[in-house]
This record gives sequence, C-alpha cells and structure tokens, in this order.
Amino acid sequence: MAVELSPELVAWWASPAGQAVIATASTLSWTPADNLNSTAHLRRLYPDLSPELLSGTIDLIQARHRAVEKLGPETAQWFLSLAAVQQATPRAVAHYRAQRLLSLGLGESDSIHDATCSIGTELAALRTAGATSELSGSDTDLARLAMARHNVPIATFTTADCLMPYWGEDTVTLLDPARRTATGQRRYRGPDSTMPSLTSVLEAYRHRPYLVKCAPGIDWGELFADGWGTGPWQGEVEIISITGSREGGVKEAALWSSPLCGRTHSVVPVKRRATVLSPEGNVVDQIADDPVSTAAAADVKEDEVGSILIEPDGAIVRAGLVRQWAARCGLWQLDNRIAHLTGDLAPAGVPYYPVIEQLRYRSAELKKALRRHPTSSLEILVRGVDVDPTAVRRAVLPKPVAGAPARTLVISRVGTSAVAFLCGARLVG
Repeated sequence: MAVELSPELVAWWASPAGQAVIATASTLSWTPADNLNSTAHLRRLYPDLSPELLSGTIDLIQARHRAVEKLGPETAQWFLSLAAVQQATPRAVAHYRAQRLLSLGLGESDSIHDATCSIGTELAALRTAGATSELSGSDTDLARLAMARHNVPIATFTTADCLMPYWGEDTVTLLDPARRTATGQRRYRGPDSTMPSLTSVLEAYRHRPYLVKCAPGIDWGELFADGWGTGPWQGEVEIISITGSREGGVKEAALWSSPLCGRTHSVVPVKRRATVLSPEGNVVDQIADDPVSTAAAADVKEDEVGSILIEPDGAIVRAGLVRQWAARCGLWQLDNRIAHLTGDLAPAGVPYYPVIEQLRYRSAELKKALRRHPTSSLEILVRGVDVDPTAVRRAVLPKPVAGAPARTLVISRVGTSAVAFLCGARLVG
C-alpha cells in the first residue's frame, strides 16, 4: 500500500528526533520476510511514534535501498518515497540526458527548469555532470518539493503548475507528465492519458525550448503529422534503452523541441534517434534518421535467412530505425514488416542466434527437429505471429535432455506465412 507523505513528515525526518529514528530503522532488515518483525521492533523502541511517522520512515528506508540500485549510491541519504523512486528516471538515462543537454552549449547565462521536478533526480544529474547554469524546479506535490530541497540544495524550488510557466521564455524546461498513478500503477493509454496531457504540454510550450519525457510506444507518425492537435510537430524523438542490467530494456522517449535541436552542429536535424546505454549511462549504440542512414536504408534487401538471426535493441525497433541499423551493420530483412534481421556476421557486442535449421511452423516438424537437435532448455521468440510461447513450448518440446545445449526457437512472419527457425542459444558478437 502506498504511503501518503506530507511536508510535515519530511521536516520531521530532518529533525534530530527524526534522524535518530531513521538511523535505528536503517540497522534493521526490511526484506518481505523480516518486514513485520522489524516494524514491531521499531514500535517497541518508539512507542510514542505516530502511525504516519512510523510508516513514512519505513517507506523512506525501503525507498533508499531501491534508490541506490536504480538511481545510484549518492541517493543513500536522500529523502524519498517508494512511489517516487518507482517513477524516477534510472540513473543511466538521467546521466546520459544531462550530458547531452550540456553538450548543447548551455552556459552560466542559460537556465534550466524542471517543471515536474518530483524529488530532484534530473537536477541532481545535471549538477553531477558539471552544469554551471542556474538550476530550478517546481511541482504541485508539496512533500516531494520538500524532499527535492533536501536532495538538491543548490537548486531553487517553487510550487507551480507546469502548464503555467512563470520562468523566462528562453529557459530550457524539462517536463515529465505522469504516466503512473500516485501508487505507481501504469496508466498510459495515449497522449491524452498523462497528467497533464501531452497535447496540453506541447501547446503550453509551443514557443519555448523544452525536453518532454514520455512513453516509448507512442504513434510517432501521428505526432509528426498533427502534433495531437497542435499542428505538425518539429523536433526530435529519442528512444532510450539500457542494456545488460536489471534496469535493462526500453525506458522512455524524449521529445527534444526544435529550439534545442537547433543548438546542435548537425546541418540537417534528425527526427528520430535510438540510443542504447550501458548501465553506467555510456552510449553503447546510436542510430538516427539522418540523410546518409536513410539513403542506405533504401538499399536493405529482403532475402533468405543467413547464418545468424538478430533482433535489434528495442529502442531501435520503437524508433522505426530497423532498416537504418541493418544497413549500417551489413544485415538484411526476412520481411520488411518484421524487426528480425539476418546476416552472416554479427556486429561487435550485439546479441545474435546462430541458425541451425529453417522449418515450417508446424508442431510435427518442430518436434522432429527437436529430436534431431536435443536441448536442455528452449527459449522462444515471436514476431508478427499470434502465438503463446508457453503453449508452443508445451506442444513441441520433448522431455529436456540433461547436458544437451540450450537452444532458441524463433517464430516469425515471412510474407503470408509463419516460419520457424531453430537456433542455438544466444551469443554476443
């Protein structure tokens, strides 16, 4: 259950009495198995503690453990809540975005304002990255503003509605319309389902430099066509993912407004970019729809399967840049509507599956293939075919063979038919 936090609770945390309780609570174990015992122990030690102070402090300690994992070790002494940590941008993404913002040449004469600042994560990342600009933030949640003031004391914070900017029109504004409820439940169902709606945000900041964080699964074609009712949108969509960690996968999209894109050294601004980050926030891979990449994409062929299969990173798929990436990597497509790529040589550092055999998608054929090529475990990947991988595994996998190699079954739409590729286990180029 989500804990309701108040500015008074945050102020108590900062008091000597609050610090003493926090210090004691920090020595206890808050795993699911130990949670009840630790709560009872804390009640015995502090019998006069109100339910709000007790539950709020427990939430703080649990949130700090999660924050160190997701947001970095510097958050170990922050004031925060589990809901705020769940909603916050992972450290790798915040670190990368801060570096990119600073690369635009923002100096002391510029200012950056986070209009949905929450607990201050983005502003802290900017300061860590070396920002010399004036940093400020605002929010309508008074408790989170109180936390942000503690977490990022070098910034100034104010209570304000992000749709009513009071700061200068030249200030670079960061925005993150809520895609979750107060309890952390996802609720994104389109541009008008965020709080506030993306449509109203783009209208309010039409003539300002801004960066808006949003869900990666948006219909970008619609955005560039009519801006969800605000007119054709001018700017860049960047889809960001993290690879190789618990926090991995596609994380979010960022809408870079045309005034910010105009600060780059690129002669022709791009509309779409996919960025793959390491868990530390370093760029592992990046592709955009620049003229050279787009021209090369036109020459990507459709052909028979090669010796390997590759599914591009989710950021590349969501950004609609599969063909651009295939052209750069010397790969080709099985079908131009499907993200699976094939070739004979995997790009360095990219996961791939060595192809053993191509089959018709028929249960009998798959069973025979798995008898010819026994396996101890079977991973199943599906693209463009409406099947349940769990049901497929039950239907086609004979009894796993101890000691046999792990294998992968890739089921993909090719033309009008479903095709299966029996492959080896995932390798990395």
